[in-house]
Amino acid sequence: MDGGATSAAEAFDRLQAGRESPWTAVGNFLDSFYTADPPKRAALVATPPAAAADDGALRWAAFLAASTDWLAHRFGMERPDWVLRPEYILPEPWFLYPEGALRISSLFLTPPPFKARNIFCGDNALDRV
Repeated sequence: MDGGATSAAEAFDRLQAGRESPWTAVGNFLDSFYTADPPKRAALVATPPAAAADDGALRWAAFLAASTDWLAHRFGMERPDWVLRPEYILPEPWFLYPEGALRISSLFLTPPPFKARNIFCGDNALDRV
């Protein structure tokens, strides 16, 4: 990616290889997306993540698919076809905040692209400071 920007696929490669923690990799992708000129954003989400090596990586591949789907909707972009692939739907629910009230609120506040992939994260998972 030009200028040091991190695409969704590159973020996944880095987290799956253990070069970055999942949240760092996703954060780098989000920072790249949010700061990119609108015409360059499509390139950051054009390529799908590689095949997940294990269930933990699968969660993050699905999270990146949901993120890409949500960002495309939010910024009026065409949604890449790869985000609709069934391999990005988790077989079991994943609650990023599994305890108490946060779990319950996640059921209600999680955006549809995440819920559709069995991910429950609330409504601010893609917010950046």
